[in-house]
Amino acid sequence: MTQLAAGDSYTCALAGGKVFCWGLNDNLQLGVAGAGPFSAPQQVPALTDAIAVSAGYQTTCVIRSGGAVECWGGNAAGARGDAPGAGTTTRKVVGITQVTKLSLGVGEQACALRSTGDAYCWGSNVTFQLGKTGANTNIPQLLVE
Repeated sequence: MTQLAAGDSYTCALAGGKVFCWGLNDNLQLGVAGAGPFSAPQQVPALTDAIAVSAGYQTTCVIRSGGAVECWGGNAAGARGDAPGAGTTTRKVVGITQVTKLSLGVGEQACALRSTGDAYCWGSNVTFQLGKTGANTNIPQLLVE
């Protein structure tokens, strides 16, 4: 294993480009079907080129080898990078590329640092955790303009 990420009631590990998760799976935050909880690591299907993993409240995201971000799990506030809704398997976050660092919060938000040095955040903004005023958004927003 090269990285561990602890979310709310679940954990994920990165090993050789693959992601393995265990724990609660009530919103597909482990990236696999089945309610769980799972005590044994479950491999996220069709994911073999991850370079980083981050776990949040009920959303999990990875950086893929080309710098794209993919997320899965719960999405009450848009942290998965698409319209809020029920848990789902992996989806690409549109509007952000060349990501080198990624962090999810238990406040249902995600932030990413690009190779250009720009930071973007998306998801819940109830307590301004996206770094600006405004509503929740599933579209990555530039942190400092």
